[in-house]
Amino acid sequence: MTRDWDRKIKVFSRFFQDLKRQNFLSNASKCLCVGARVGQEVEALKRVGVTDSVGMDLVPYPPLVVKGDFHHQPFDDETFDFEFSNVFDHALYPEKFVGEIERTLRPGGICVLHVALSTRSDKYSANDLYSVEALVRLFRRSEVVV
Repeated sequence: MTRDWDRKIKVFSRFFQDLKRQNFLSNASKCLCVGARVGQEVEALKRVGVTDSVGMDLVPYPPLVVKGDFHHQPFDDETFDFEFSNVFDHALYPEKFVGEIERTLRPGGICVLHVALSTRSDKYSANDLYSVEALVRLFRRSEVVV
């Protein structure tokens, strides 16, 4: 793989390892990475011991990433213990994005969204956040910790 691939896996691995230390994530967690592109975050989860992990994106990247739209996830209700995404800003319909996470996350599950505030994230950004409160209000059935 490339140097960028390895760099991203290292960054994600440290992040997920920290979540494990805080008991937000365990080796037994069933995990989904939403908008995973080529799956570096999925590979990182697997490397830190969370083997039941999969990514989802509009373009599949087997074996790490399956085809799916984050506005309408191709998974049953209450499938995952943990969901991660760093592409919330790409959602054309933020309410649907969050609604699908709440639908597919098991009761007591954890969702971690990495978002950029007050800045355009990248050329694919469809929505920009200027406060965390706007995002928090989208969660209707969940306890939110900022």
